Amino acid sequence: MSLTLLAPLIGIALVDSFNPTIIAIQVLLLAAARPVARTLAYLAGVFTLNTAAGFLIVAGLGAVIQDLFANPGPVDYLIQLVLGVVLVAIGLIFRFQSDEQETRRLPGWLTGPVGAFMLGGIAILGELPTALPYLAGIEQITRARLDTAGNLLALGLYNFIYCLPLVGILALFLAVRQRVAPIFARINAWMKRLGPPITRIFLVGLGALLVLDALVFFAGGGAPL
Repeated sequence: MSLTLLAPLIGIALVDSFNPTIIAIQVLLLAAARPVARTLAYLAGVFTLNTAAGFLIVAGLGAVIQDLFANPGPVDYLIQLVLGVVLVAIGLIFRFQSDEQETRRLPGWLTGPVGAFMLGGIAILGELPTALPYLAGIEQITRARLDTAGNLLALGLYNFIYCLPLVGILALFLAVRQRVAPIFARINAWMKRLGPPITRIFLVGLGALLVLDALVFFAGGGAPL
């Protein structure tokens, strides 16, 4: 990689790294149980999904994915219908209670590092449609006409820089953990009180919207909401 690529790529990545949504989710994870393990898994999810999405775009699959979302077909809506039903079922069946005993009713993978990794991926997917700095960085990589290994290296460097604030916050948390413990305890108490009903409402609402959109498509002969 030449300096003409590295200089703008690093600059764009530094600007993009201060993402308030991604950072806010990490702060909430630091206030929850097993903060270090969950945060590391979340960080890995952010890095992996962002790098993978960037590679797909560089490889030319971005236009295919964009066309898929712009012109979905019956199979896409069938998948959406199944996903919506699953989300509604999770929201209604699992008991998102605030106390530790009830929380154990949730699958262990959902409340542990695997769930945090998935959360990182979901957060990145939610940010991609408005990720203008990342798209600008990808444009710089595309212009450089690198081979596959070079593209992966450039994307890896970008996302390493993108994750630096998350690493810094985790390091700061470990350094002053005892001093900020009361603050995070209050955040954790707030999450335990309001998190479960918010999670239930979000899952059921999102699932119902997906199901309704799919049903309207099939009932109307291909006309989504």
